[in-house]
Amino acid sequence: MDQTPTQTQTPTATQTQTPTPTSTTNLAIRDFPTNGIVSGKYLLLDSRLKTDKNGKPYINGVLGDNTGKISLKIWGAGQEFQEQITPGCVIEIRNAQVREFNGFLQIELDAARKNTYQIYEADSEEVIALLPVTPSDRDELWQQIETAVASVTATHYKNLLQRIFGNKETQRLFRNIPAGARKHHAYIGGLMEHTARVAALCVKMAQVYPEADHNLLVAGALLHDIGKIETYNLSRGFDMTDDGRFFGHLVIGARLVEQEITRMRTDEGLAFPEQAAQKLLHLLLSHHGTLEWGSPVEPLILEACLLHHADNLDAQAMRFGAARRDAVGKDWVYDETLARTIFVGDADV
Repeated sequence: MDQTPTQTQTPTATQTQTPTPTSTTNLAIRDFPTNGIVSGKYLLLDSRLKTDKNGKPYINGVLGDNTGKISLKIWGAGQEFQEQITPGCVIEIRNAQVREFNGFLQIELDAARKNTYQIYEADSEEVIALLPVTPSDRDELWQQIETAVASVTATHYKNLLQRIFGNKETQRLFRNIPAGARKHHAYIGGLMEHTARVAALCVKMAQVYPEADHNLLVAGALLHDIGKIETYNLSRGFDMTDDGRFFGHLVIGARLVEQEITRMRTDEGLAFPEQAAQKLLHLLLSHHGTLEWGSPVEPLILEACLLHHADNLDAQAMRFGAARRDAVGKDWVYDETLARTIFVGDADV
């Protein structure tokens, strides 16, 4: 069974001085005190140069670990300083101030006080150890994927799914890659969790709408985000690959599936009907629903319509669920992805 990664390696410092030990060890971000002092090593998730009301530059960033995120302010940090810290590096903070601002906690550092922080180039294992992880059991999620694959009875779709998900490297990536960098399922195992739930929704949808092709719909659900295994990497946090930036996961996914279908036909002599391939690729390319949401084509068949709504439903439901888990002592929170304030209070009223 997969376990939440823990930090086991010491990074190589980009600065020459040896870090001075502090009196406190790494404190999980979820346990940060309000208006307290904290120390530890955390992953830089975002870093932007801004100017305060007095015209002085500062860094507005985000730190994270596998328990949460917190805003970071580095006062007096200009362009030269920003070039030293890029998302994916690890920052060790020493006796840094945590303050509450507008209802949210933030860490404050002074760029001139170099003894209060140190910047590290982190290796991939250390980055993974600091990344958030799905709250679900990843072995159970993989079993759900296998159950969905088993529900597909059409030989050509089943052969395709077994070839893709039976590949060991694909399995490794699929179990670890996030479904997104920020908007939804942005954690280790997020892609597998999202896919398992979308597939489960599509199995139910095929029962509600029996005119839909169960085999096509479920195969599309299982493969709709497969391109994300080549869209994201974990070496710098949830960073995008060059292909991810150039083409996006819809195009990458369609390309991967089309290549596998070609190998089935040419190398193995396995049949895959041309129209079945066209419909499956259409599901992958249209599942965002509209051109404005990134689909190069809108849904043109029932199965594509159902997949789009299942995908969007799970993405939004995840945001509501995460907001409820993360909100402590609050009834209402603002969710940037949903772009509205939602109620997360006790349901037992």
